Amino acid sequence: MKKLVVLLFCCISIQLSFGANLTVRLGNDTTFCSHNLEATSTDTAFIGSRLQLTGGVPPFRYQWSCNVRIGSTVYQANTFLNSDTIANPYFKDYFLDQTWEKFTLTVTDAHGQMASDSIRVRFSSWGIIPEPCTILKERNDSCRLPARCGVGGGIPPYTYNWTPSDALSDTTIEAPWCYTSEDRTYSVTIVDSCGCSVSSNIIVEIVTSDIRQNDYKEKDAYMKTGRIYLDSSYSNCQFFLFTTDGRLLYSGISDSEIDVSFCTQSHCNYIMLLKSQSGKHYLFKLFNP
Repeated sequence: MKKLVVLLFCCISIQLSFGANLTVRLGNDTTFCSHNLEATSTDTAFIGSRLQLTGGVPPFRYQWSCNVRIGSTVYQANTFLNSDTIANPYFKDYFLDQTWEKFTLTVTDAHGQMASDSIRVRFSSWGIIPEPCTILKERNDSCRLPARCGVGGGIPPYTYNWTPSDALSDTTIEAPWCYTSEDRTYSVTIVDSCGCSVSSNIIVEIVTSDIRQNDYKEKDAYMKTGRIYLDSSYSNCQFFLFTTDGRLLYSGISDSEIDVSFCTQSHCNYIMLLKSQSGKHYLFKLFNP
């Protein structure tokens, strides 16, 4: 009986010295907005901010790990985190692929007791062309405004908000009809399913009557194998090349020969607008054979 009491006492002593079982909980999977991080340059993407640690004996040691494959290379946690040995690090870099990646935190207490938990992380990334899209429109005509002109990324579904609302059929859809009779710049904010947003501008430019007084001046310009050939009288004009639905592909200063092979496709029609230094406009309808 005496030996049993001593053995029981020893067991209780050992349990007390090690403390309760160590458990780690990281919380729910998390999506971060990478575009917001770039815009603010602040370290707002913290991982482990919902960490719940129970039991064990302090002090604790922390170790983050991951295996993120980009191409043929596998990257570890210290590539993305400012430190992989603290409880609540932030992302100093992020992965562009919007798929989920697993990060694991392993905690070790003062007596070597270990526990782990994992959390999945992804980044909603937006890509945007800095130059605003330009839509050509006749004064009494209408056109569609494409919200995603020059914008890509995000995680669907999306919501849209257009401003100002003047002369628009709807301010909450992707491509509202526009009825403005004057030059106007519209802004659209797109919010994805994770609450990550991006904004861009679309310029609506009214085609004045003098542009079309002689219809398209096809005889003075033609397109062949991705190059535009112009009559020399149109040199040094401001030059715009559009798709037939009004999307701006390229702009610059005109010359007798213009290389646009990088932004055109064969067997397609294009619209070219020239603005002379005196303010005169010329419109051309081109076909790339």
